[in-house]
Amino acid sequence: MQRTIFGIFALWLSKKQELDFSVGREISTDINGKELTILANQYKVSDNVVKLAYSMWKVAKPTQKIIWRICQKATKLNNKDKVFLYNSLCSPQDMVFENTDHNKKACRGDKAEQVATESAEIGLYSVSDDFFFNDKDFGFMSFNKFRNFELSFAINGWFSLEK
Repeated sequence: MQRTIFGIFALWLSKKQELDFSVGREISTDINGKELTILANQYKVSDNVVKLAYSMWKVAKPTQKIIWRICQKATKLNNKDKVFLYNSLCSPQDMVFENTDHNKKACRGDKAEQVATESAEIGLYSVSDDFFFNDKDFGFMSFNKFRNFELSFAINGWFSLEK
């Protein structure tokens, strides 16, 4: 899936600052709206999720009020955007994937079909669901809608780790 969007922000700003320095311009301290739209298009997500992630990244001193406002905005995102943001906040083993053959194969290689079948037999996985977790013990675990409390929990966890 994608690299964490926060790492992309840091890399983008670093490269932008290198270019500014090399051509003698004032050093950039922000990523502008046009650049955020380019990132959103690259990852096939909305501008809203990239702008929300950028606003999170820019927070110097998070307060409960700021975190609550970010969580409120995050709950209004569509499922694909919620998954994108969640995957940027969580560790790789907890990531969520779109339910595609490519992603199943990326998670389990040649055993993807076997894992999908076994997970479906015990009621944890359905090909009709939009997303899945790749659980090391239970195989694929699917769901249709990304729940807001999971995303809010991840946002709170990210702020407690990062700041």
